[in-house]
Amino acid sequence: MLFGAIMLFKLLGILLTLLGCISLYLCHPNQILLKSSLSKTFTYLGATGLVAGLLILFFSIPKLVAVLIWLAVMTLVWSFIPFLNLFKRSNTQ
Repeated sequence: MLFGAIMLFKLLGILLTLLGCISLYLCHPNQILLKSSLSKTFTYLGATGLVAGLLILFFSIPKLVAVLIWLAVMTLVWSFIPFLNLFKRSNTQ
């Protein structure tokens, strides 16, 4: 039972980090996925998600591994989100 709870906390930490990264990306004025960037509220929400994800990872796995996973998720998300625009269908002919 304890193993399942720890695994759930790992996934929750990674999910909060992922959603925080996406939120911060979509708040930036130079993002290309949305027509206009999100409001300042989502910037604070994304930053809170990143910190909460790191704290949850700290309590569920060793500290160094938690920081490594946290940084790896942020690097992957912020590297590949700009390419999602290539998969959008264009209605222009």
